[in-house]
Amino acid sequence: MSQTRANTTETSLQTINSLRLCAHAIKSIRDAHRASITRQATKAISPEQSDVHEGAVDLLLRAERMRKKIPLKKLKEITSEGMAALAREIKNIPQPESLFTTAQRKKIASAAQKRREVQNVEEIFGDQDRIYMKPVKSTAISETQEQVTALLSWQGYTVLDYNAGYATDNKGKQRFKIGKLLKDQPALAAAFSQDKTRSSENLLIVITRNADDIARMSTGRAWHSCMAADKKNFVYVPNDIQSGTLAAYLVSENDPEINDPVARTLIKPYVSRQWGDQALLATRSLHHEFFGAGRKLSVVFQRAAIHAVRFLIAPFQKKTQTIMLPEKKTYGIKNHEFTETVRCFTEALNSGKPDGEYGLAPGLYEDGAGMKICKKGPAIKIIDA
Repeated sequence: MSQTRANTTETSLQTINSLRLCAHAIKSIRDAHRASITRQATKAISPEQSDVHEGAVDLLLRAERMRKKIPLKKLKEITSEGMAALAREIKNIPQPESLFTTAQRKKIASAAQKRREVQNVEEIFGDQDRIYMKPVKSTAISETQEQVTALLSWQGYTVLDYNAGYATDNKGKQRFKIGKLLKDQPALAAAFSQDKTRSSENLLIVITRNADDIARMSTGRAWHSCMAADKKNFVYVPNDIQSGTLAAYLVSENDPEINDPVARTLIKPYVSRQWGDQALLATRSLHHEFFGAGRKLSVVFQRAAIHAVRFLIAPFQKKTQTIMLPEKKTYGIKNHEFTETVRCFTEALNSGKPDGEYGLAPGLYEDGAGMKICKKGPAIKIIDA
């Protein structure tokens, strides 16, 4: 590695390390989450039922993995019947792997074993599968905040703290709750209460290369997309796992294991546009154009053609460069700080990579970031959508 390359990599690592949480902070978040679950279990049992406490905790954790909530009243009923009842309830709650067919699970496991990491990604993740970060603070305001500020200004109020939900009269003598001031505007009041930009303080961003996290990108989540286990484009998911795609999730601090994320995007590898890469990309483009995704014939053609082209060009192919780019599409809530943090992460990841044309790695599904892009410094321009 050249000295310039080494210096650039070191700078990239410093930038990303300034965003990520340290191991102690992550442990504190996980401990706080476990303590919260433990308190819920404690409320459901009487002092003489201490022997069922761990079982109650296990039941709550298992339900949480499937985005299920067990009301306190229901939990009390179950624990009052003892460990046998708890064991039955735990057994009756399926686990995330049950969301996939046996064939899909085999493909996910095989892809995980064959996974190819981009060098920078390997250096940054080290022996970890996940990177936890707090969202980058943004000065941008939401459309709802603009509407609330304009309306209250017209009514003679000034927004004092939008995130906390307070406004003051123009003389600054009295403080009011914004929610109460919007009582005659139910639609805007609802948008204000649901504005996720107000709660970024309690949110985390998780960048993950874990195969299960990537496989569940749209399976068992609050959103549904064509990449879900029961949709035709799931055939691309093992390709994402094998090719080094990363998943970026926005989660609550109370959900460090990504059981119920509020938003998701993918970060996909793009390879430098040498003639060999162009042949591979052209093969995939022909497949996409004439056969369409999801058909058995389509998948067979794609795999056979790409393997054939790889075999033919292997003796002549020079070493390629790979950059990582986030998709333009985000599933779940729209959160500017999430988008901005992912952008900062990938920009640092790609620093030092040569400018030029790059194409989406063969076999991956394009979801808004473009099939071909041109990199010039940190700027990325789509040249073939």
